[in-house]
Amino acid sequence: MSDYKKRIEPNKLSNQKDFLRTAIGRKLSEIERFFTLNPEKLWKYYNKPHQECDYFSFNLGATQFWFEPDLNQTFRFYSAGAPIIRFPEVYPDFDDPKYKLSQMKHLASEKLKNCLGQVCEDVRIWTYSESEADRRNLEREKERGYFTPEEFEEEIQALEKQIARRGEWITDSGISYLLSHGEEIIYCSNLYDGQLGDRLLFVQDLHQEYVHSCFSLGQDKYIIPPKKFKFSGK
Repeated sequence: MSDYKKRIEPNKLSNQKDFLRTAIGRKLSEIERFFTLNPEKLWKYYNKPHQECDYFSFNLGATQFWFEPDLNQTFRFYSAGAPIIRFPEVYPDFDDPKYKLSQMKHLASEKLKNCLGQVCEDVRIWTYSESEADRRNLEREKERGYFTPEEFEEEIQALEKQIARRGEWITDSGISYLLSHGEEIIYCSNLYDGQLGDRLLFVQDLHQEYVHSCFSLGQDKYIIPPKKFKFSGK
């Protein structure tokens, strides 16, 4: 626990707002990612076909953004309890190979590569509700016949009592940059399909049912206010 408080808690996105704001007004010069899976292994991992140009976006690995002249903002997936955190230094490339977006050719989309050279106009922190995810999972299991109606009601009531007692379990699950040509890129987990696993996407790729809130550091306010957990019968 002490290790968590010293190393992880300070580097949660919501505790790094002042540092993250420093990207605003700077030109995005490079994005680097660190992968262990080559394209063939990656698509086997997902067990479904993708286009080659999805490799840089859908692969799993730490991601660092470089802004002119020499600002580095690096992030990595940590755990379900803290999906996306800041890595407080330049990421080392002696464990996993480093891939630069500017050199990816056919393994990254032109849309993504066109983000290089654009000016950052805002930085935004996105959150995910693990409590809502628990409810969705219970509902899916009921639909699949794993619960009787009575058992489902007991599970839901237990979840709601836990939330009433402790509050919702909310995690910092994405960091996005709004760029001067109108696109917004996001490094995130959970927000695309509700599953753990870090990706580099565009905000329009997110599924809104998985978004709990979005806080704009440039405007210093929520642009998607936190959703309230809807208790059954209310």
